[in-house]
Amino acid sequence: MRTQIEWIIIGTYAASLFVLSLFSLNRYVMISLFRRYRGHPRVPPPHRSPMPRVTVQLPVYNELFVAERLIRSACALDYPRHLLQVQVLDDSTDETLTLTRRLVRQYRAKGFQIEHLHREDRTGYKAGALEYGLERAMGELIAVFDADFVIPRDFLRNTVSYFTDPSVGVVQARWDYLNEEYSLLTRVTALGLSGQFVIEQPARDRGGLFLTFNGTAGVLRASAIRDAGGWQHDTLTEDLDLSYRAQLAGWRIQYLPALPCPSELPPDMHALKTQQYRWTKGSQETARKLFVPLWRAAIPFWQKLQGTAHLLGNSVYPFLLVVGILNPIVMFIAHRDRVKLSWAISAYFLISLGGTFSYYAAAIKEIHVDWRRRMACFPLFLAASIGLSVYNAQAAIEGFIGKRTPFLRTPKYNLSTGQSQAVRRRRYRSAFTNSTLFEVVLGLYTATAFVYALYVGEWGALPFLLLFATGYLLVGGYSVAHLMNVRTVKLAVEPQVVIDETAIPQSLPESLPAAAASAVLSQVSRVARPMTTLLPLVLMALLLHCDRGDTTLPAAYTSQPAGPAVLPAGTVGLDSLPLVQKDANLTPVASQDGEPAGTFWFRPSGTTFDWRMRATGLTSGRAYRVQLSVDGQSFDVASRRADTTGALIASGRLFAFMDQVCMGASQHPSLPLTGHHVIGVVVKNDGAPRSGGQTGSSLTGSSGSTVGCSGNGDGDFGAQLSELHNFQFSGT
Repeated sequence: MRTQIEWIIIGTYAASLFVLSLFSLNRYVMISLFRRYRGHPRVPPPHRSPMPRVTVQLPVYNELFVAERLIRSACALDYPRHLLQVQVLDDSTDETLTLTRRLVRQYRAKGFQIEHLHREDRTGYKAGALEYGLERAMGELIAVFDADFVIPRDFLRNTVSYFTDPSVGVVQARWDYLNEEYSLLTRVTALGLSGQFVIEQPARDRGGLFLTFNGTAGVLRASAIRDAGGWQHDTLTEDLDLSYRAQLAGWRIQYLPALPCPSELPPDMHALKTQQYRWTKGSQETARKLFVPLWRAAIPFWQKLQGTAHLLGNSVYPFLLVVGILNPIVMFIAHRDRVKLSWAISAYFLISLGGTFSYYAAAIKEIHVDWRRRMACFPLFLAASIGLSVYNAQAAIEGFIGKRTPFLRTPKYNLSTGQSQAVRRRRYRSAFTNSTLFEVVLGLYTATAFVYALYVGEWGALPFLLLFATGYLLVGGYSVAHLMNVRTVKLAVEPQVVIDETAIPQSLPESLPAAAASAVLSQVSRVARPMTTLLPLVLMALLLHCDRGDTTLPAAYTSQPAGPAVLPAGTVGLDSLPLVQKDANLTPVASQDGEPAGTFWFRPSGTTFDWRMRATGLTSGRAYRVQLSVDGQSFDVASRRADTTGALIASGRLFAFMDQVCMGASQHPSLPLTGHHVIGVVVKNDGAPRSGGQTGSSLTGSSGSTVGCSGNGDGDFGAQLSELHNFQFSGT
């Protein structure tokens, strides 16, 4: 006979499961809208003439490792200088302030309209900084980029034309990630964000529903900001707040899924928790603030309903936490009363989970050719979401009841530079979250229930309990490990720099690559103390191994014949990348007469990667390698000797990104020619032993062979010229 308390427990548990299933089932609505319009993309409007004046706002606060990268990419934008104003909104209290002031002075001396705005009083945090800059902005359009973003060179030219429609108040680009493959944590985080940026935002845009400006990588009409009441700082998500106020005022938000803007994902658990806490609490604050205005607005009922679901999306975390706490208790009650409840609960959970799985699978399939491998991380993503529900539940409740807390920034480390991440985390370490102890306790409590269910034969409860125990212990274990900073992370990187157009020699072609560059990790070696990372590793093994793996090439690639692939400069359809020298700080050095300089031409789309390179100022007779860095993987594709004039000319055709040189090859798995890639080009010394083989012929490689090489024999592989490029490559 069940007691009244037991009935309350079971009723609360069932109600929480029902709420979770409602939000999961709404994913099907988003998938349906996405698929309805997927085959009918919007036709980009013609370029606006005359071009509007644009103000680029760069809010910065103690961003020592990424501020320079951001400012340089802003000043590399392909937009008329007399129509471009850059505002560095720097509220920093550390050395970042000195760094940004120096950069602003340098660019102002070169003729850029760039301002450095510093506030001693950080009232309003980011929203306050944006409002302060808006009061001094000269542009009719305002572009906003957070410090962890790198602005594509053609970003403004691809967005401002949409404002020819007078109803458009905001244009939002899709987020992309520089360090997605850095670790298991970043891969899981990227999977979680893909649903919003690949499925939900386009679905809401094309379906006539309210969507959001994501606070960065977007352009806003200044009059729309003012008409909506300006930037307000009574919530932690000023972007979501402004988005809904603007749409309630009649403005539209245009989403551009085909325009990716690279950014950096949080690389450690405490940084991720800080970000998730702010987003969760801020969305609840915004829901509390705008729920009544939304339902009073003269808009269709369907818009009100979906707008409410959007604003309250993070309300699932308290219910998820309740389910996690009550799981063992309900299992015990069912077993004691000999009720076969566990199988029914697991079946209901799996059926309702179908919407969530389909949602993320559709998103990953849309942007990645290896989507099956990436979706292997889905169980781990679910576990991590469960583990994060402890801290996020606290954030959701605080936001909904109106408890005020300060704006906590997410640390950014710029993992593409050579300093150890461990050193950087000691500099910008996120605060210890008070949820960590509760996560570990919940994990041990659920793991004990798992052992009990195994002992008494409650087989239906085992998957549920294993998933929740794994999630709590994974998040709690990583939180402790990252707090103690016991992992030593060594980074070996390729030369990197964001394109600085003021340092490019005037003799190079005016047509620069389509996107400003950003640095990418090329090699990561991790040495972890076994005892402190044993628990997370064991828990991951209990789920599914979703590491990079070996990307085996389809037979279609290996059967392709080699071709000449000699692309002369000026060929129609080619893009070009200037290759420059770097100093010790990896900053471009202006080329002088007789010093190394070069250009790399390539075809940015199609079923092959055709390229041609010409470099001058090198040592006559010395062997050099051409290396492509693709999303952090390095591929040696040519080895040539400079001619009697010190010039180096090479060309090639790749049917997949892979090594073509016999010695010193990276042995990384090959990458198919599809999707978005950050491409780096490096001309380096070839220090391989003198082994005969390649001499002076043009290099062309197919995907099924390697090419002989004869190096200098001195072991020197130092880089001479390099640059990086961020672009979308569409192959078949």
